[in-house]
Amino acid sequence: MKIDHGSPSEYSVSGIQKRIQKMHKILPINGIGLDFGTGKGAYFCELLNYLEKLYAFDKTVLFLKDFKENNMQGSDKIFVSSSESCSLKSEIFDVVFTIEVLEHVENLDKSLLEINRILKPNGCLYMTVPNKYFPFETHMVNIGQLTLNGKYIPFLSMVNFIHKKIGTARRFSQKDIYGIASHYGFEIVGMKHMMPPFDYWKFGKKMFLGMGNFIEESFLRFFSMTLIAVLQKT
Repeated sequence: MKIDHGSPSEYSVSGIQKRIQKMHKILPINGIGLDFGTGKGAYFCELLNYLEKLYAFDKTVLFLKDFKENNMQGSDKIFVSSSESCSLKSEIFDVVFTIEVLEHVENLDKSLLEINRILKPNGCLYMTVPNKYFPFETHMVNIGQLTLNGKYIPFLSMVNFIHKKIGTARRFSQKDIYGIASHYGFEIVGMKHMMPPFDYWKFGKKMFLGMGNFIEESFLRFFSMTLIAVLQKT
């Protein structure tokens, strides 16, 4: 699989608040945190409302330049490094956030080991990732020399051997998240599901948003777009 590094979220979309609120319901957010994969800072701005201190982290200088211009509160708290070797001191953060990030890192194993290392004992990893069982691929796919929007190939994310060949971003099942917890020194605090927030759907948004909220609380939640989990370092 050729990993796409992804595009940062834009400011002021409802999906940002919804993800953070769901994480906060699993376990209240507090302490000193690191936004691991800050991008342009869309999530950073909302997370500031919950934390004593929050630091930004990303490997893409261009994204962080935009972040600095838009967010003066965080402009002096920026780390530029790769996720696989972040060159930060060990056990310095109470919480680390990987919001729509782990599917895009080059080396998932090294990234998770680094996150565990920089978390304090009993510190928490708040993560959101694409759900393998959502019927529509939410990232681009590569078919030969063509790059296509994966949403036009239903059920692609559910088929491992095909997705590994043409997908550009990882996707995860609940079983995968439990495996991450056991393998990298965490335990699961809780997990929630989230349907698309339909931020860019002008037609029929109210109807689809209500339907999505219903699905998140029903047995159909296992087919939601996003998995949201909190893992505590053991």
